Amino acid sequence: VATSPLVRRRCGRRSHGPRCGGTSIALAFPACTCAQPRHRQGPAYTGDAAIFNLAPPLRHIGIDVPETRAWLDTWDGPITIEPRDFTVRVTGETAVAWGYMRMQGTKIDPPAKPNFWMRETLVLERRGGAWRIVHEHTSVPFYMDASTRPAFDLQP
Repeated sequence: VATSPLVRRRCGRRSHGPRCGGTSIALAFPACTCAQPRHRQGPAYTGDAAIFNLAPPLRHIGIDVPETRAWLDTWDGPITIEPRDFTVRVTGETAVAWGYMRMQGTKIDPPAKPNFWMRETLVLERRGGAWRIVHEHTSVPFYMDASTRPAFDLQP
């Protein structure tokens, strides 16, 4: 389960990102610690959002709050998400954003301290004056040798 860093914010003195008709698409957590990231971010997604994240199956439709809660319960304490190098392009009522996200935390069983970078791509639509995520794709590259192991050692 990945978390998305984009939300809609009113343009103002501290807004970041492209402006579109009085709103800007901004990084919601330039560096944050999230105890319930997806549960709190759910309203930013449309109910039919196509989500391709790291967890099986290959595709999720919308936010499944019970599934997210179960996943969060496998962590001991908060999960830190650090977005980096995001680019946002806006055309009319559609926006595309891409960049990197670093995820850190402590898994309960088996005990582990994951700390790795992922690639994140989002597609947003402006619906009713609010930017909503309609597509999210999160991935980790893998080595193209016979091992097909994830390349968790890469950094931007």
